[in-house]
Order: sequence, then C-alpha cells, then structure tokens
Amino acid sequence: MNKNQRTLLLWAVVSFLTSVITAQLVVPNPSYRRYPSCGLLSSNGNRKIYCHGGVIKTSQQDYEWDSTLMRLDIMDPNATASNTWENITRTAANSNIALEARERALSAVSFDGSSLFIYGGMSQTKLWNQTIIYTASDNSWSTPATDYTDADFGGTRQIYQGSAVNVNGKYYLYGGEETFSNQNVASYTDPYTNETFTNYFLTENGFNNSAIGYYEIVTYSETISGFDSWSKLRPLGNFQKGLIGSGHAAVFHPRTTTIFYFGGYVRDLINFNLTTASFSQVTTFNTSNMFWGTQTFTGSAVPIGRMGHTATLLPSNEDVLLYGGASGDVSKAMNDFCYVANLQNFTWTAQFASLTLPNANGATGARMGHSAVLDAITNRLYILFGFYDNGLGPQNTPLIALNVSNPSALSFLDFGQQPTRDPNSYNNGTIPEKTSSNSSNSATIGGAVGGAIGGVLVIGLIAFLLFRRRKSNDHNQKQAAQDAGEQEERLSVDWDAIEGGFVETNLPLNNNGKNMVPYNGTNSNSNIVLENSNLYSSANEFGYGEKPTIMDYNNNSKHEVSSQTATSITAVSPPLMNMNTANSPMTDSFRQSYPPDISRHEEPQPITYITKPDGA
Repeated sequence: MNKNQRTLLLWAVVSFLTSVITAQLVVPNPSYRRYPSCGLLSSNGNRKIYCHGGVIKTSQQDYEWDSTLMRLDIMDPNATASNTWENITRTAANSNIALEARERALSAVSFDGSSLFIYGGMSQTKLWNQTIIYTASDNSWSTPATDYTDADFGGTRQIYQGSAVNVNGKYYLYGGEETFSNQNVASYTDPYTNETFTNYFLTENGFNNSAIGYYEIVTYSETISGFDSWSKLRPLGNFQKGLIGSGHAAVFHPRTTTIFYFGGYVRDLINFNLTTASFSQVTTFNTSNMFWGTQTFTGSAVPIGRMGHTATLLPSNEDVLLYGGASGDVSKAMNDFCYVANLQNFTWTAQFASLTLPNANGATGARMGHSAVLDAITNRLYILFGFYDNGLGPQNTPLIALNVSNPSALSFLDFGQQPTRDPNSYNNGTIPEKTSSNSSNSATIGGAVGGAIGGVLVIGLIAFLLFRRRKSNDHNQKQAAQDAGEQEERLSVDWDAIEGGFVETNLPLNNNGKNMVPYNGTNSNSNIVLENSNLYSSANEFGYGEKPTIMDYNNNSKHEVSSQTATSITAVSPPLMNMNTANSPMTDSFRQSYPPDISRHEEPQPITYITKPDGA
C-alpha cells in the first residue's frame, strides 16, 4: 500500500472515529425513563434542564435502575425539537458520588437556581450517599458534611416518594416511606407528639421497607455546614396525627409562605390503610410560623385523588398547574391530565379538554411518573419522560411543553416553531438569543447515527476502490516496492485530545373529600374519614440483589461499593427477576408499599464503556 493510499485510509478511519465519538454525545432512548430527578439550572446565562437517575422499562416485565446525568439545552431549538440529551455522567467532577442509581428521590433546585439537590430514593442497595448535589456552574457533584441522622429512628435513613421544596436556601423534606430500614427498631415513639408506632415494616423478605418516612418535616440548610445544617421541625397547628403523606407533589407559595401538598396517598399509621388524598382538602405547612393546616379548594371540576403527578407554581405566582397522574389503576395515566388551581380564590379549573398535542402521531398528553420543569423566562412548562400505560411495555414518550403565559388558556407548543414571548405574559423577562457556538454543542441522534453509518460506507468504498486499483494497475507493485524502504507510518489517534471533546456513553441500564381530623394533642384517629374509602391498589416490591455491607448502625460508618468507583470501566445493572415465580412479591404473603408499575430484577448485565486501547 503506497503513501497516498495509507493517507486516504487514515482519513477514513479518523472520520469514522469522529462519527462514533459524536454518537456518544447523546443518550440512547431517554424517553423510556421514569421517576428521574430533574431541574432547570442556570449558569453563565445558559439555561439547561438537568436530569439524574430514574428507572427504565426495558421490556414488558423488566426494569433497570439508572445513574445517568444528562442535560437538555432548551436554548437550542434543534435540541428541544429532536429531544436530544447530552450525557455528562462521566465528565462531571466527583462523578463517583452519583454513580449509585436511584429513582423516586426527593429533589429540588437551589434558591439561586444553580444546583440540583437530590435526597434518598429507591435503589438496589442502601445508598452510600443519601444526599447528593449537582452544581452546573462547575459541572460537579458534592455531598454535605454529613447526612441526616434520626437518632430516634435507627440513624441514617433512606426515604423515597416524599417531597423536597427549597424556601430561601432551606430544603423542606416531608413524607414518603423508608427503604432499607433498621429492623432492630421495632417501635418508634415520636418525640413531639408522644405517639408510639409498631408493626410498620412493609415486607417480610429482607427488603426492609418501613411505612414511616419523614413524619415531621426535616430541613437542610444550604448556608450552614456540618450536622447543624439538618434539623427536624416540631409540628404545630393542625398537624394530622397518625397520618403520613406519600407520592404527593409539593409547591411553595411565596406570598403566603406556605407549602401546599397536592395529592398522593395518605397512610394511617395505626392500621396502615392507604387512601388517596383529597384535592378539595389540601394539607398545608406555613414556613413562617411552622403551622400545619388544611386548605379547602372548590370548583366545577375538582381533580380526583391521584399519584405519579406533578404540581408546578406558574410565573403568575398565584396558580399551580397539576399535570398527569393515576388513580385506582396505578398502571395507567388518567385522561383528565391537566388542572389549574388558583391560590387567591382556591378554585380548580380543568384544562385537559382544550389541550391537543401538535403532530401527535398517536401520542397522548396523559402521563405519570414524569417530571415537570418550568422555564419562567419563556413561560414554558416542559413535561419530561414518564409513561401513560404500563401494559404497553416500553413507551417512547415524546418531550412536550405547555405555554403557561396565561393560566386560563394553556396550549401545547409546537417545537417546530421558534419561541416567542407572549405579550400577556406575567414574566417581563426577555428570551436570550441562542448563539451559534452554543448551538454547535448539541448533536442530534439522527446526525450522530447518520455520521457513523456514513463513516462505515466511506471506509467500505475506499477499500473497494483500492482493491480494484491494485488489481488493475501493474505499476502498483512497483510503487509498493519503491515505498518498501520508507519508514512505516502508523495510525495514531490522539485520545487525550478526543476525550476533551466527547462524553462517554453510560448506557442507561440499571431504570370530593372530607377534612382530615386535626391534631389537637388528645384526639384519636377512630373517626378519620378520607376521600376514596377503598384501599389504594396494592403494590409490588422491588427485588434487590445481595446487599454489600454499606451501613453499620452502631457507628454509622460508610463503605463504598467497589463496583461503583469513578474509574471502573464496566457497570453492572441490577438483577432482573421473573414476576411469575413463586417468590414473586405479587403474592399475598407480602405487604406492599408502592404502586405496581415496577417489577423485580434478575441476572446482572454488564455495560461496557468506550475506553482507550492498551498503550494509548
């Protein structure tokens, strides 16, 4: 092969590698994700949506946890139109902090909009770091000096399916349930209400779930370091004695300094019955005086009880948009998927009937297990991921967005059109123009795949032409002999330079009510009446593999799982399990703790990341 031929071949190989590297920038099948932690973060004038973790349905029965960190550049119309997410899992500093896959975590964006706070969640083994914080400005992960330790309830606890809200630099965590609970704590006496709870464990298979999440509010302060950054708040006012909320959506209302807890279900900690929470009697917590209460909502169409929904305070600061969710059949999203609650007159208005998806192609606006992220500058509410019918298997749920400039006249956006500012918008900000440099940072999936295929075709074509030329031209042998004495040129790829321009792909395998009785310090719960008297649908348990020793409750020491270090090249997905086996958690012998849209797992499946060749 002569020098020119080698040059052509080198060019073809480098082109092919470049196309492959470009393909690594996007997240494969991001739409199959459920229950991730998402938020809009701002850095240097750039606004991007960041999402971490979740669970991914890979087949009709199988689910896999995920630890991917990815972002969507909402200032790039091409990225939103193609739903193109950039995988930054391995480029984030201290990425080993966040390699533990989790879903249904408690999460919120920081007060200044620069960080995403993530606490607890469901996982395959007990989390090494209960609290992780991602900061966009320096693309890094961090943890507090210490996780919250509940001395009255077994030490460090892992809570899922509760809520987190940031109020002026302080996160308010409430509700949910506990996984990997300390089985040595057979009873719990609340230090504030003096109630004693027993028999609250939800399983008998070593999975160790507890019905009691954060019974009272636990706070974490961004501005205080050390253990003092955590505290538990004494319940005042009309605290709901013996009841705990889970699966709800929480919204902070600045004018009244009140957190509203919408929907979800309520567990009676005396007999452990589950009932859906009323949307006409909404639990509230005032962050100024620490008083609990109940706010009555009316309207011609009050939403029925549901979970798996989201609630978002709109730019008007007086309206909350309820989106999605499921009720009695928690495997299918409800068709009445959109309502607006006004916080001045406390009325509900149904909006779903007037909403039609543009270019739907059979897609529906119904969704559950999704995330909702507001961009107040453009008055867009992004609906991300989730699913609408668990019986259909993996679903490619498209990225959709609502124009929320007028809470009384919502509409779905067509991503084929450029964003424009509504003159009736409650927000007076302007829409920054997208620069060409930022636009070039996002590659579409179609372009990446097309580039890779194109690279293969180029190599094949060049190889074919070279072969024909060598066979048809006798002088090639002479030219080859003349070149034999030349120093052999070797293919050289600068991996250090390449690594600075792409992100390694971490394949995503892993996955009309009645008032509640107020707490007055003396009343019992014998006369509690909640909306929807039938018990909530029983739920499945996650199947977890063998647990490494992670937490010693005697000294709270922590041990890192070696397979989750930042330098590992192979990650192992959680085990998958056949739901039809005799040991399936769907059998009546198990007490179940959450909705049946997640199944168990079986054999580990390795995932191989792209890496340098030996000696490079």
